[in-house]
Amino acid sequence: MRLASDNNRPGFGSYALKLITNETLGAVFVVIIIVVIMIASTDSFLTVRNITNVLRVSSFYIIVAMGAMLVIIIGQLDLSVGSTMGMAGIVASLMAKDDVNTFLIFVVCTGIGVGIGSINGLLVGYMKLPAFIVTLGMLLSVRGFVTLTTKGNPVNNLSDSFNNVGTSVFLQVPTPIYIMLIIVVIIWFLQNRTLFGRHLFAVGSNVQGAIVSGINVKRVTLYAYIICGALAGFSGTLLTSRLMSGQVVLGEGYELLAIAGVVIGGASIAGGSGTAIGTLFGMLAICLVTNAMTLIGLNAFYQPITQGIIIILAIMLDAGRQSLKNRLR
Repeated sequence: MRLASDNNRPGFGSYALKLITNETLGAVFVVIIIVVIMIASTDSFLTVRNITNVLRVSSFYIIVAMGAMLVIIIGQLDLSVGSTMGMAGIVASLMAKDDVNTFLIFVVCTGIGVGIGSINGLLVGYMKLPAFIVTLGMLLSVRGFVTLTTKGNPVNNLSDSFNNVGTSVFLQVPTPIYIMLIIVVIIWFLQNRTLFGRHLFAVGSNVQGAIVSGINVKRVTLYAYIICGALAGFSGTLLTSRLMSGQVVLGEGYELLAIAGVVIGGASIAGGSGTAIGTLFGMLAICLVTNAMTLIGLNAFYQPITQGIIIILAIMLDAGRQSLKNRLR
């Protein structure tokens, strides 16, 4: 005899929906699918050299995406992270060319990111200006300042001590990968083990509810943008060290790919969700697609087209995921 309670047990379909809408597992599945396809398509994918290269390239994207995720969790956007990377990278290269202490370079250039993030946070959080407009304006003005400062020319002849940070290898693993993993752990801890992390999700889920609960929404918004700017500045400095040159176009397009990576990783543009591990795999998925295009010999001009399609698919994925979640409620 079947008990009445058995009729209320969730079936396989319900479990499948929960699995699909899981913030972290969704991105992991995407990465697995891409890896399987590439293993079947080419022998050059599953090599130590190629995997190491993918992880090294993705490290800079992932660091930026970690900051972008915090802003997205509160239901906002930051389109200026790419320009912030460019600004930090140029300043870092100018300092490294004069043989300034490497640690000081990273502190100063991360501070530049903090400054840009603070301006964004104050305008969005305290003055209630639209995040899209504010950060778009910051994107254009900062990028214009970088171009004006350098007159469009790269900065070369950087100090060896600075270049070594981005180019060095420890136990056959590039240093940027270690740095990226440390930052992912820090962001994970910030999200899951601190009061600020709980406030982020509260603000993103229900602003009015957060205000009623006594959460200082303005301050949470400001801090989210500050961390986002700091990570963008740090990533731009680290990438400049890896390239051993200050490039005016450094960071261009990173802002949109970071948003796409965060969304693929399970976050919602509407706010209230997002995980560090999901963002890591979401950003890794995008970098794997780019790597796959290179390995199969696809013309480089197709990459912007593919990246644009990925961004659109990421938004569609977000909409579909939210629809499925509503069905489970």
